[in-house]
Amino acid sequence: MIRSEVADLIRLGPFPSEDDDQEDLERIGELLLRISTPVTDEEAYALLSAFGSDDCYGMTGTLLHVIETAPNITSMTFPRNTGKLGIDRLIARQENWLDSIRERDEGDLSCDADTNRLRPANSLDSSVSLMG
Repeated sequence: MIRSEVADLIRLGPFPSEDDDQEDLERIGELLLRISTPVTDEEAYALLSAFGSDDCYGMTGTLLHVIETAPNITSMTFPRNTGKLGIDRLIARQENWLDSIRERDEGDLSCDADTNRLRPANSLDSSVSLMG
């Protein structure tokens, strides 16, 4: 089930390009702030439709962070070649995360179960976030 605050953002359609009319920017920002996280997997997929072709003055990055709170984000499959910057970034971040898991499985990295962060196998101090 998709919550009303998520549905409201989706109803606005894709974010406008930075080159287009900016009349909806304030409304988009308000709606983004209304979405409490984590989102469900269903909401994450639905929110993909809100991405536009560019960064939309940083709103693409904000939406990306909201989507990345979905519980199964690392195993989701996303559409490719959509021309939507946010989806391209999401795919790249997911691929980078999967590469880091492969390195960990080869013994180069370990995952701290308490913090859910990757770190070099022989170090307790240095770590990187799973999804940036």
